[in-house]
Amino acid sequence: MKHNKLILATLFFLGIIDVLFAGVASIPLTVRHNPQYSIVSETKGDLYTKVEIPKRSTRSYKASVDDVSLNGNLLQVECLVTIGNQQFSVQVDTGSTLLAVPDSSCTTCGNTPDPYLTSPQSDVLTCSDSRCSSLQQCQNFDSCGFKVSYIDGSSIQGNLVSETVSLGGFTTTALVGAVTQSTSKFEAPVADGIIGFAYNNQDLTCAPTCVPPLFDSLVQTNNLDDIFAIYLDYSGGGSLTLGGIDSSLFRGNIFYTNVINRSYYIVNLNSLLVGGTSVVSGSSSFGAAIIDSGTSLTILPVSVYNSFKEYFQRHYSSLPLVTGQDTIWDGSNNCFVDQSITLQYPNIEFVFDGVTVSMPPQNYFVQTIATDNVTPIWCLGLAPGTDNSQTIFGDTFMRGLYIIFDREQNRIGFANTQVTVVDVTGDSSNATPGRDDNSSSSDSSVVQLPLLALLILLGIQALFI
Repeated sequence: MKHNKLILATLFFLGIIDVLFAGVASIPLTVRHNPQYSIVSETKGDLYTKVEIPKRSTRSYKASVDDVSLNGNLLQVECLVTIGNQQFSVQVDTGSTLLAVPDSSCTTCGNTPDPYLTSPQSDVLTCSDSRCSSLQQCQNFDSCGFKVSYIDGSSIQGNLVSETVSLGGFTTTALVGAVTQSTSKFEAPVADGIIGFAYNNQDLTCAPTCVPPLFDSLVQTNNLDDIFAIYLDYSGGGSLTLGGIDSSLFRGNIFYTNVINRSYYIVNLNSLLVGGTSVVSGSSSFGAAIIDSGTSLTILPVSVYNSFKEYFQRHYSSLPLVTGQDTIWDGSNNCFVDQSITLQYPNIEFVFDGVTVSMPPQNYFVQTIATDNVTPIWCLGLAPGTDNSQTIFGDTFMRGLYIIFDREQNRIGFANTQVTVVDVTGDSSNATPGRDDNSSSSDSSVVQLPLLALLILLGIQALFI
């Protein structure tokens, strides 16, 4: 692990040099595999196999969550951040706000090789600090604490520290959560911690002390545009753009849809189509439609998922695993061993206000590897939620798209990329032209920080907003 982090740190440093001289950092990305799928039955007709998916809770770092059991592997998006004089790999989560890493004193945080160490320059907040409102924690500790509890009964808590933090060549002073206690393994051994990119609102930032998100501090300190963007490719990599958009990462127009609720990145979803035919329509059917990089799969409301499944069973019954005793539905744990079969499945279209995103089977079937480290399998990357209140567009939806989080104008932009198999169309009156192939590669004021989009190959019990 230390060897891997040394390699990543070297690549990160070379990328920062690129920032200083060219304005854009392009850092090579890494995919780490952690196979956790055990094959429990023989492959049937060389088409599919049943897998045993272990339970695991992933810390999405949200104060109020629903516990949802899912199939499929975890796509975890990570980047490198420097806190003080230490570098950490942290999960990028657009559905939370806090930057948190395990403290060296934490004995319950899992096997973290390089935990956070306070230095003489570290400013550990005390209870008397004007920024502290953690009255409950201050009854038991001298330092200003935080605590986040989860629906499954797990929790993390620790101390707030004011530190120098650097991300993508930008530096600021920010409050960081140093986790001292955890009832689970937090993000380890996959990531060291988590970094939230959600809006700065009280419901998310106060636990109970209100901690401004790191990106807000970076924008203010470095006079950046309040815009970031995420691109995930199909090879376990991608890029995080800070302070604007990188025109080298997309082609054609950017189509925008408005954020209708700033509690998260919530947009208006009007309909779902399968193979060009409307299956579910009406925004009320989908609840709050949230763009969330901290969620692995695409989560549909129960009623929408059932309609989606029933439509497939009526109109695509000839496709393998759509009907019969063994299917891909409802946590059946059946996965294909031949990707060409998944490519027979139709595209799924999501129609937002002003934007339509056509999602191919390359997105909604997720490739993973069984525990034998040999057998590749493709599992369904769509799952039902616990009720009808939310639609969550996680990493399976985001792959192949350049997604712009324009917080200045409270809108989300979608654009096609150079290697995409996803198709984005929309209302031309609500579009911004992208570059042509002969234009310059990037706005010099933008820093592009590639992501470690890690394909963590294990089944999960994920916590969602």
